[in-house]
Amino acid sequence: MVSDADPVAELAGLCRALGDPAAGLVVAGEGNASGPGPDGTIHVTASGSRLAEADERSLVRIRPDALVAALDRDGSDEEWLTALLASRVDDTAARPTVEAGLHAVVAAAMGPVYVAHTHPVHVLALLCGERGAELATQRLYPDHVVMLGETACWLPYVDPGQELARAAGVELHRFRASTGRWPRLLFAGHHGVFAFGATPRQALDTTIMTEKIARITIAAASIGGVTPLAPSEVERIGSREDEAYRRRLLSTS
Repeated sequence: MVSDADPVAELAGLCRALGDPAAGLVVAGEGNASGPGPDGTIHVTASGSRLAEADERSLVRIRPDALVAALDRDGSDEEWLTALLASRVDDTAARPTVEAGLHAVVAAAMGPVYVAHTHPVHVLALLCGERGAELATQRLYPDHVVMLGETACWLPYVDPGQELARAAGVELHRFRASTGRWPRLLFAGHHGVFAFGATPRQALDTTIMTEKIARITIAAASIGGVTPLAPSEVERIGSREDEAYRRRLLSTS
């Protein structure tokens, strides 16, 4: 469930938290975010906006179904820009983020969720290396499983914008068909991470935890190597009632 609080104000607050320079998640105009709006719409960050300075004016309300339909047409860059602008509820609003298509795909698939897309320093260090996919597949300790799930989505580098949105849609549905649930994360090689949450706080917590895991991975590699949990251990943590209870509390707090 999504909070009953003002979703626009909550999304702006999430953006500012993601953009905090001390967090090391984005710099300047990097990153974007989205959250639910009324009547099947979503709010996304405007192209070129600074997350650290976000307010209600930094957000654009769009119709995700319009962008999902545009993705089916495999149009040119110019046609995609036209679709982006046409998806706005208010045609005088700012241009939506280039990743609005991916946010639309997530909303169409997963329903009313908050999405945080960032470029964390240590996450990107791994995503730009040879073992980036291990961020999605390996789990290192119990709370890694509790907060980020037993596995996540992974995509090698795809051109940002409409191509990434299409690829993400395919991967999200593949994950759902394989596991019976939606992921909490999508890693995009040489690009960044998309975190999904029922609340802004969950999307933020998921992002911060992902960066923590990346730092642990790099530190462990520097002192002999990473030894992940065995699949049976991951499955055990993922199926424990007490951990499921904690997970439910964290997803709504």
